[in-house]
Amino acid sequence: MPGKQIEQQVPLTAGRGRRSPGGVPLRRRRRPAPAAAEVQYPCSDGRPMADNTFQEEANGNATLMLRHHFRGREDVLVANNLLVYYVKGDAGTRVVPDVMVALGVRGGHRMSYLVWEEGKAPDFVLEVASPGTVKVDLKDKPPLYARLGVREYFRYDPMGNLLPERLYGGRLEGAGFKPLPAQRLPDAEISIRSAVLGLELRYDGIAQRLRMWDPVAGEYLRTPEESEAARAESDRQRAEEARARREAERRTAEEARARREAERRWREAERQLQALRLSQ
Repeated sequence: MPGKQIEQQVPLTAGRGRRSPGGVPLRRRRRPAPAAAEVQYPCSDGRPMADNTFQEEANGNATLMLRHHFRGREDVLVANNLLVYYVKGDAGTRVVPDVMVALGVRGGHRMSYLVWEEGKAPDFVLEVASPGTVKVDLKDKPPLYARLGVREYFRYDPMGNLLPERLYGGRLEGAGFKPLPAQRLPDAEISIRSAVLGLELRYDGIAQRLRMWDPVAGEYLRTPEESEAARAESDRQRAEEARARREAERRTAEEARARREAERRWREAERQLQALRLSQ
């Protein structure tokens, strides 16, 4: 059986002087120009999220407390170590706040925060100091955040020996941040009110940690550990109340039985007394 004949394919392009099978010179086909590559904005800068456990704990607690506080609002974004890009087309120009809050934007998840897409910069930034971030927290980030339009800039020193003050808060005025007034309270060495958050950020010198006071609810925001402890205490109290109710119900039932028994005996004594009178 004869084999199938394979047609020889003629190259689509040819060098100078080459001709088609019909003798017509082949025209060089131009390759289409490559499309401009879309700028990619990485979601990581390759650096660790925290330099030490002091910074890690403060970052995590602040983020979780704020997320729980704003959990009922869909127009608030609370993020931790999210890359913020503020120059469209330039993936190398970015900043990474330790904790940020943006009001009036869609909440939920982000791979990164693109200022031109969100329509605004974050409203609140908290930087937690570590030995490797002291310089940028003090000198580099404040003017950058001011240029971006961040309304409030806070700094917290969890170790207590890195920054001039344990807790600092500044409000954007003009081209820079004006320090917010700090006060000392019985349960806090430093308390600074954030108008953006509607909360008071406080340094608890006894517990040696940053806390957040909600003046509307009249209580502190809770860390995950405190929430778990509060749930456990609430469960314990409910169980104790249920046990007390059962004990009270048991005593009430016993007292009712005792009354019925006393009434039965009284009626029996009356019956016997009446029978004795009739027999005389």
